[in-house]
Amino acid sequence: MRHFILALLLIIFIFTATTAPGECLDYDSVLPVIGTVDCPNELIAVDVWQSYAFAIEATGPTARQLVVFSINDPEQPEQMTTMELPTNMRIMTCSDGRLYLGSQYYDSSLLIILDISNPLNPFEMGRMSIAGPIQDIEVQGNLCAVAAHDQGLLLIDVANPEFMTVVATFDPQVDAISVDLRDNNALVSFNTYSGGYLYWLDLALPQNPQVIFSMQPGGDLYDARLMEDESLALVSHGWSYISALDFSNPTDPVLTRGPRATGPKMTLTGGMVLCQGTYATGDATLVDTSDPFNLRWLAYLGDYAHDSVAKGSYLILARDNGLAIVGLSDPEEMPVVGVLPYVTSTSEILATGNPDIILATHYNQFELVDFSDPTLPVVKSTVECDDPFRTASRDSLLFVLHQSGTLLMDIKDPANPTQAAQLDLPGEEEFLLLDDDLMYLGSGLDGLYILDGTDPTQPVELGYLNTPGFVSGLAFYNQLLVLGDGYSGLKVVDVSDPTDPQLVGQVSGGMRAQFVAVEGERCFTAGELYLTLVEVGLSQPANPVVTASVTLPSRAMGMLLKDGHLWVNTITGVWIYNIDTPGQPWLEWSIPLPGHTNGLVPVGDLMATLCTFLFAMRPPCVALSPVFDVPLENQTSLSAFPNPFNAQVGIDLRMIEAGDSRLTVYDLHGRLVRILWHGWLDEGPHQIEWDGRNESGRMMASGIYLTRLETEHQHQTGKVVLAK
Repeated sequence: MRHFILALLLIIFIFTATTAPGECLDYDSVLPVIGTVDCPNELIAVDVWQSYAFAIEATGPTARQLVVFSINDPEQPEQMTTMELPTNMRIMTCSDGRLYLGSQYYDSSLLIILDISNPLNPFEMGRMSIAGPIQDIEVQGNLCAVAAHDQGLLLIDVANPEFMTVVATFDPQVDAISVDLRDNNALVSFNTYSGGYLYWLDLALPQNPQVIFSMQPGGDLYDARLMEDESLALVSHGWSYISALDFSNPTDPVLTRGPRATGPKMTLTGGMVLCQGTYATGDATLVDTSDPFNLRWLAYLGDYAHDSVAKGSYLILARDNGLAIVGLSDPEEMPVVGVLPYVTSTSEILATGNPDIILATHYNQFELVDFSDPTLPVVKSTVECDDPFRTASRDSLLFVLHQSGTLLMDIKDPANPTQAAQLDLPGEEEFLLLDDDLMYLGSGLDGLYILDGTDPTQPVELGYLNTPGFVSGLAFYNQLLVLGDGYSGLKVVDVSDPTDPQLVGQVSGGMRAQFVAVEGERCFTAGELYLTLVEVGLSQPANPVVTASVTLPSRAMGMLLKDGHLWVNTITGVWIYNIDTPGQPWLEWSIPLPGHTNGLVPVGDLMATLCTFLFAMRPPCVALSPVFDVPLENQTSLSAFPNPFNAQVGIDLRMIEAGDSRLTVYDLHGRLVRILWHGWLDEGPHQIEWDGRNESGRMMASGIYLTRLETEHQHQTGKVVLAK
C-alpha cells in the first residue's frame, strides 16, 4: 500500500555536502528581489523604457490591460496608470518612445503601436492584422520584424504607424518562433514538422532578404539571441538546452551544447542570460555566458518570471502576482553547479548503490542519471517500470520496488542496464533492506518478511512478523532491527534468528512512525501524522524511550542522516537538524522550497532531493557551534561591545598565534550575512567593527546574529544583538 499519492511536483534542489568554511546558502540574498508591486492578476509580458516598466496584465481569460510602473526607485516601484488593450495581447517590445504589442489569436492577430513618449498617457498610433499568433517582435529604426505562426517572418515598414506595410515575408510555410536584429541582419528561428531551423539573414534590402546560412540545432527551437560579439549567439532548443552558436565563419557555423535551462525564452544581461517561461510554470534561471562555450548555471529563481527585461544591474520580471525587480550585484551567492530539467513529471529520487548514479522516477519509467560531473548531469538510460517508488542495492544489482512488484536490474553498465528478474515477493512490497544474503521486506499491508537472497533472482521466505500495521521504515541497530509501523508505532525486533523474528520492545502510547534513521543509540522518526520529529533512545532495546519531540514545519516526506546531521525533507522544503546533544535536536538550517521535496539521496559529495528538476548547489553553512578539546587559555577569544548595539558594534578577538583568519556574521538560520575580515592577523588582540549591514550594504533587521572567527586550527562563535 502506498502511503500517499505522488503529486506532480514543482522544483528540486541538490546541495553539496562539503564546502569551504563559511560558505552558505542565503535564499534572501541570491538575486534578491529588492522591489515589488503586487497585482491582482497575472503579468505575462514586460519591457522597460527610460524609468518606466510596461507590463501586460491578464484581467481575464482573454482580457488584457497595459500597466505602467515607475521604477525610478528600484526598491519602491509604483503602479502609475493602466490602459485597456485588445484581447489576447501577449508580446511587447519598446523602441524609441514606442511600444509594440502583439496578440496571439490563431485566426487573426494584431500588431499595435503605442506612443509612450508620455508614459503616463500612452495612446495608439496604429494597428495591423496578421494571420497567425505573434511569437516575437523586434524593431530597428523603421523596420519591424514579426515572427508569427503560420506566417513565418514578416518585415514591416513602421515609419508611419497609421499606414504600416509589409515589405517582405520569409518562409511563410513554417512557424517563426523568434527574431533578433542587428544592423542589416536577422537571426530567426523556425519550427517545422521535421524540427527547428535557424537562419541568419541579410536584410540590406529588406524587400529581398537573403539567406547567409541555415542549420538545425536539434529538436524544436524556442529562442535565439545575438550576443555582444558580432558572431556569437545563444540558442534555446531541444528539451530547453541552451547552446552557443559561433558563426564567425558563416559557411561553417559551430553549435556548442550547454546545460539544460528551465525556460525557453532568454534575456541577455551583462555576461549572463536569464532563461524563463517553461511550459507549466514561469521558472527562471540565470546562466553565466562569460565563456559562451562553457555555459554554467549561476542561480535559480524559482516560480518567478513569465517575461523579463534587463535594465542596468537589475532584471525586471513579470510574474503571477505582480512586478518584481531583482538585483544582479552578486549572482554567485548561491551558484547552481548543474541542472537536469524534465519536461515530463518526475516523482522521486532514489539511490542505486553507485555514488555517481541516481534513479529518477516517473509514473511509468525511471531514468539512471550520471552525476559524476555534477556540472553536467547526463541521463544514461531509461527503463519502463510501473510507478517505481523505492530501491535497494547490492553490488551492481538494483532492486526497484514498483506498483506491480519488485524489478531486479543489473546496472553495472548504467548506459545499458539489464533486467535480471521480475520478483514475486510476499505481502505488498514497501520497504526493502539488504544485509549480506538476507532481505528484510516491509509490507505495505501486514508486517515484516525475512527472505534468503543468496540467489537474488529467486529469494526464499525464511520468517515473518506481524507488526500489525504497514511497515513505513527499517534500520539496523546492532543486531536488532528498528521498524516504523504506520499504525502502532516504533518497534525493536530481534532478527538474530531470521526464521523466527521476535518483538523485543516498542514505544508505548500508540505513536505512529514513518521513516527511521538510527545514529548510535538513538533513533529518529516522524510521528503523529508525520508532523513531529521524534527522538527515541535505544540503550535499553526492551524499553525504548522517547527522549525528544520537535514539531516539524510541515509534513515529513523522508529523512536521512549525513555528517552528524538529520536531513528532513517535507512538503515545504528541507530542514537540517543538529543532533550533537542527545535529547536536544535543534533546527540548524532551514531551506524553504516552493514544492514537495521527495527523497533524500547522497550522490557523491552532493545531497539530492527531487521534483521536476535536478539541481546542484552549495550547501548550507558549516556548523556554528563546534566543540573543541582545547584548553581555554590556548583558545582564540571573541567578544563584542556594546552588546546590544544600534549603529555599530566592536568585535574584539584575540589570536593565540599569527595566521590566516576569517571573521563572519550569520543570522540564526545559519545564512551568511557579512564577511568582516578575511586575511592575515598577527598574534594578539584586534578589533573589527560591524555596522549592522549585509554584503550588499542593506541594514539588517533587529535580532540576534552569530559572529564566527575561523583560524587554521580553531573556530569561535559569539552572539551580538542588533536593536534598532
